[in-house]
Amino acid sequence: MNLRDARSKISGLLDEWSRPAPGAALVLFGVASLFGSAVLQSWLTRELTAARGALSNVQAANARMTSAVEEYQSLRALRGHDVDRLHRDISYLTRSRKTSVETTLKIQEEHRLLEKQWEVMTTYLFLDEPTRKIHLMRGLQSLESYAVSHAPPRAYGDDTPLPPLARVTSKERFAHPERGTYQEQADGQLLWAPPQAGTSVRANALGEYVIFTDSTLILHGPPRNPVEHENFPHHCLGLSLPVAQKLYAKSFIGAKILLKAPESQEEPPAAPVP
Repeated sequence: MNLRDARSKISGLLDEWSRPAPGAALVLFGVASLFGSAVLQSWLTRELTAARGALSNVQAANARMTSAVEEYQSLRALRGHDVDRLHRDISYLTRSRKTSVETTLKIQEEHRLLEKQWEVMTTYLFLDEPTRKIHLMRGLQSLESYAVSHAPPRAYGDDTPLPPLARVTSKERFAHPERGTYQEQADGQLLWAPPQAGTSVRANALGEYVIFTDSTLILHGPPRNPVEHENFPHHCLGLSLPVAQKLYAKSFIGAKILLKAPESQEEPPAAPVP
């Protein structure tokens, strides 16, 4: 087909379309158009209603989601607050337990010290001359009893009468040799006086486990040199080495030694108040 034939065919079609249509056809076309418009409008209305319902559901879901998010955030904040408070409570509880333990330890230490002080205050020695024993006393109760060789105490080179009560002033595991003394001169200077030659040496005279009192009474074990022991001025109970060791270990500085019980009492008296 050439260009001329195509042009003539198109012109024929245009002429045919440009002819006036019959009235019935126009009426049918109008009715069909109106019906189509009504159907289209109804469909669009239904779709719009459905879209509005879906939008309303989406908005409601969004509102619920927003409320849930806010509630979750609130719960998260509360949980964080509870966790912080728990940490503070745990820290406070830890400090409280530490303080409680430290306080308990302090109370136990104070209780131990008080018990030790009470033991020191109430422990004393009592010499029972009729039975030739020395008792370790606490109050009116005799804790232990030990035999002595000299009851009453024997005097060696010193006839000074013993008081009924003596107090422990010092203890020496081994009796130290005699040492020099300091003498104060008139001008206020202290001069050292060396030990005198020819005097008895305490180490040989008193031996081991030596307990000195504020009187001439000295409690000690067997002497290393009996001759020097007899020449050393003191009063002696004649203790064996085991007895001297036990008295040395269980007596305290400041403890009292009752050498004579009051005549009105048959039992050993209570410990004197320090």
